Amino acid sequence: MDIKQIINKNIGNEPAKEWICRLLLTINVILTMSGLIDFIQTEYQLVSPIIPPSAILEIARPHIYASMVAGIVLLISLWFYFFKKHLLVIILQVLLIITYQTGLIHYFT
Repeated sequence: MDIKQIINKNIGNEPAKEWICRLLLTINVILTMSGLIDFIQTEYQLVSPIIPPSAILEIARPHIYASMVAGIVLLISLWFYFFKKHLLVIILQVLLIITYQTGLIHYFT
């Protein structure tokens, strides 16, 4: 039994897959926005004459890279969603959420 048969057995019909895709895409938008907010918040909180601007950028850089990766995966997933490739969207989004929440996405940036 391959992965497609397992997902079709558990998720079953097409409307359920579509709702799952919508939910995962919404979570991706939230992750992308939270990365951008973290970047901006880090920059504003570390403004000090003691801390050089290059150090502030070095500290805040992982947040912007993570949100850029999430945004790129969002665009790719939307492309697959519009072509009714719901299984690919689910796989991409679940992988993104796992890598983002476990911190593995920072190792790729």
